[in-house]
Amino acid sequence: MIRIVLTASQTPFGAAIRWITKGQVSHAMIQSPDPQWGGEWIAQATLPQVVRVPAEHARHNVYVEYRCKFDAEAALPKLRDFMGEWYGFGGIVILGWIKLWWRVFKRKLKVPHYTVKGQFCSELVARFFQAADLPEVAAWDVERITPEDIRRYCERHPDLFEKIEASALF
Repeated sequence: MIRIVLTASQTPFGAAIRWITKGQVSHAMIQSPDPQWGGEWIAQATLPQVVRVPAEHARHNVYVEYRCKFDAEAALPKLRDFMGEWYGFGGIVILGWIKLWWRVFKRKLKVPHYTVKGQFCSELVARFFQAADLPEVAAWDVERITPEDIRRYCERHPDLFEKIEASALF
């Protein structure tokens, strides 16, 4: 069973992400079983790079998670090229400035399309959704998707995601 796991870190960085995005969550990850290595594993973009780690090393401050009801296994190999990429710190800074500008001045900041090397957490999950060819996501600018956008998308699509109750969590 492949899951989208969303967390709400209590660190200053996590709190800043939630404040800037007016969101409930600050980090997004993909959890999947691995029969070769055993147990559950997390794919995530985190400092310093995109990695897969045993789930118990990454599952902290879980806010909500969703079981994928679509053929998620077919989309996972399409993320292979992103594994080992550096964390998209530049992208998160740009996204933060755009969102902060909106929060303070209530005006959209005109920013030319930007592309930075690296991935950040919600960008990786958005690319996973695109690889699975989910509705609406083909038009997403993945570099502007936040963890809160991921949470809202999962909530809006109960046909694609099943919310996992706390009693059923890992």
